[in-house]
Amino acid sequence: MRRLADQYEGKAQDTRDTWGRLCGDDTPMPANLAEKSDGYERMAERLRDAIKDDGVPVFIDDFDDFKLLRQHDPRDLLTDVTGQRLRGMGLVERKYCPGDVFDELTDKGRADVEYTARTMGISLN
Repeated sequence: MRRLADQYEGKAQDTRDTWGRLCGDDTPMPANLAEKSDGYERMAERLRDAIKDDGVPVFIDDFDDFKLLRQHDPRDLLTDVTGQRLRGMGLVERKYCPGDVFDELTDKGRADVEYTARTMGISLN
């Protein structure tokens, strides 16, 4: 469902980008294209809401994400697009302490890493 939500978000962005390339960024989109783009975004949001609240561990299908989370030092700061995506998925949370900022695995993040490791037969020790 996460991939499907990503695809819907991509379609919404593609629609806007294509319009911007054809007519310029300052030209407003026609109502039918704006509706279509907004519909894609609403669908993506509904899909993300559906997988966010179930409390069931999710298999992390992107091996790079799994590896990053598995080896994540609690005092590291994830600054790139991957970090933003993982925060959006609820797997890591930005923490602020006096003089320090870091991204920490959430309970959901730990559960998902453990579930993925168990499913793949990988030892976390």
